[in-house]
Amino acid sequence: MARRSAWGSIQAAGPGIWRLRYPLPNDPSTGKRRQGYETVHGTKKDASKRLAELRIEHDRFRVSPAVMTVSRLWGQHYSKHIERLAPSTVEGYESAYRTAIEPTFGERELDSIRKAEVQEWLDGMTYGSAKKALAVLRAMFSFAVDNDMCNESPFTKRYQLPPKPQKSSREVSESVHTEAELAAILADARGERWEAPFILSAFGGMRREEAFGAQWGDMGFQDGYAVVRVQRGAQNAKGGVRIVKLKTEGSYREAVIPMPYAQRLREISFERLGGTRGCEGGDCEPLNPDLMSAAYKRWHFGKPHRYVPWMNLRNSYATMLHAKGVDLGTVAKLLGHATPTVTFQHYDRMSAEQLASVVSVLGNPSE
Repeated sequence: MARRSAWGSIQAAGPGIWRLRYPLPNDPSTGKRRQGYETVHGTKKDASKRLAELRIEHDRFRVSPAVMTVSRLWGQHYSKHIERLAPSTVEGYESAYRTAIEPTFGERELDSIRKAEVQEWLDGMTYGSAKKALAVLRAMFSFAVDNDMCNESPFTKRYQLPPKPQKSSREVSESVHTEAELAAILADARGERWEAPFILSAFGGMRREEAFGAQWGDMGFQDGYAVVRVQRGAQNAKGGVRIVKLKTEGSYREAVIPMPYAQRLREISFERLGGTRGCEGGDCEPLNPDLMSAAYKRWHFGKPHRYVPWMNLRNSYATMLHAKGVDLGTVAKLLGHATPTVTFQHYDRMSAEQLASVVSVLGNPSE
C-alpha cells in the first residue's frame, strides 16, 4: 500500500525496492497536471530522503512567489484563463478586480497576504462587493496554487462578510410592479423594440437573458394562451450578442403567457414575420439585453410609469401569481427554479394546458 506524504507518495515494489510518485510542473502547453516516477533501492528511509530531494528540485523550477504579484497573476495568467466563461461573468470578475482587488492587493506578492488583513479589507466594504471580490480572489489563488505559482491560498480560510442589508417591507413592495402597472406600461410601449421580451419577462416570468434569447419559432399560440419553449439565453458580448446555454436543467421549460398578453405577442409575431419591421426569415437577430434594458430605462423618462429594473419584472410576475393564490411550488415550476424534493416532483408533470389554467388568474389588471 502506498504511503502518502504531504508531497508525493512511496509504495513498496518488492524487498528493498520502493516506487516514488511525485507531481511535476504542469504541462506548459496544455496546463494539465503531470506525474513523475522513480524507483529507489534500499530502505524506506532512503526512499523518503530521495522524495524530499525531488521536492527541493521541483521547487527550484516553480515560479518564485517573490516575483509573482496579484497584478501579474491577473494580467499574465488569470484574465486569459477566464476568457472561456460567459461574457457577463467575465465582466463581473473584471469589475471586482479593478474596483476592489487591484487597489489593495495589486502589488502584493502572493505568499505575503495574511488572513487578518483580508478580514480588515472585507470589513470596509459592502456585503455585495465583499462577496464578489472574495469569490474572485478565491478563484484566482486556487488557479495559482494549481499552477505552482504560490505555496498556499489564504482565501481557503473562512471570512466574515459585512452584514447583508435588509430591505424594509416598503422597499420590497416598491421593487416590484402590480399587474395594473405592467399592463399600463405595455399599452404605452407599442412598437418599442423591447416590447416582446417585456411580455415574456413580465407575464411569463422569463429571465432577461431568456426573454432576449427567445425566437419566434419557440412560440406556439393556443386558444387563450401562448407557450414559449425556453431553451437558450442571450448575453452581451464584445462585438455583439452571444447565444448561450441555460445554467440549470430546470431552466429548460415551457413558459405560458395568458391572455390578453398572448394576443399582443401574436400580433407582434405577425408584424415581425410579415416583414413590416424588416425581419426576414423565421427569426430576427437577437437584441442586445444590456442595450435594450438601458433603452427600457430611458423610455420611462417623462412617462407617468414608475420605473423598476428589468430584472425585477420576473419578481413582479412571481409576486402577482402568489398574491392571487398560486402556491409556491407551481410558481417555482413556472420560473424554472430547481425543485428537487419529492414534494415538488408532481409539478414537473404539469402540462402546458394545466399551467395555462394556473396563469389565467392574470389578465384582469383591474382586479
